[in-house]
Amino acid sequence: MKTCLLVALVWLPISSAFPTFAQQKDTVHAGQVLAFSFQSTTLGRDWPYKVYLPDGYDKSNLRYPVLFLLHGLNQDESTWVSEGKINEVADQEIAAGNIAPLLLVMPGSGNNWYVDTKEKIETAFVNDFIPEIERKFRILPEREGRGIGGDSMGGYGAFRFTLKYPERFSVALLLAPSIFVLEPPANSHARKGDVFGNPFDAANWKRENYPALLDPFFAKKSSDCPLLRCWGPRRVRNRVSNWSGLQSDARA
Repeated sequence: MKTCLLVALVWLPISSAFPTFAQQKDTVHAGQVLAFSFQSTTLGRDWPYKVYLPDGYDKSNLRYPVLFLLHGLNQDESTWVSEGKINEVADQEIAAGNIAPLLLVMPGSGNNWYVDTKEKIETAFVNDFIPEIERKFRILPEREGRGIGGDSMGGYGAFRFTLKYPERFSVALLLAPSIFVLEPPANSHARKGDVFGNPFDAANWKRENYPALLDPFFAKKSSDCPLLRCWGPRRVRNRVSNWSGLQSDARA
């Protein structure tokens, strides 16, 4: 996962799509990762999350770009930091001037595939979680300053959210996303648990899967569609030294 994250943050010069800020390149300072939680009205429970704040956040009045990061199956809000060391990567890339300072927001969302079946996690993300981040942190209000990414199950969620809410995110980052055109393979974790039915119900999967969102997405006729980049683990390992070759074609 760390290799994927290294490439993920090098990608963020599509923070060329994000507004840039003045950077102090002569001094390397560390950002901080803080733990928070709030009461989600939609879920009726406490919702934990972690936030990476870049160095200097507490000393400025700037508004920053934000990247929401969705974790994979059997992971939580700590995984991006504990396994991916994403805070260290962000520190290094910001200090080197490769990316603009930004916030990384990592919700702990459970094994619900980010759909409103097991619990209304999708509705809660849009109606509760994003407003919570907007209230608590100085992030850019415009779509152009916001991105969403995810790993595995989180990549599935990030892809769906990008298609369903293109007015909210200007870019999307998908790391080894668990997305399948038809049904998931027999060994997929999507067939386990009770998110898509127990036993697995193909009709439930089809109703929630991303192809059902394509027609409404293109019907919006946006001239500024989100940029989608998909990387599988093997491809990332093989081409980590040439990250620019990892991007998929953008589609307008």
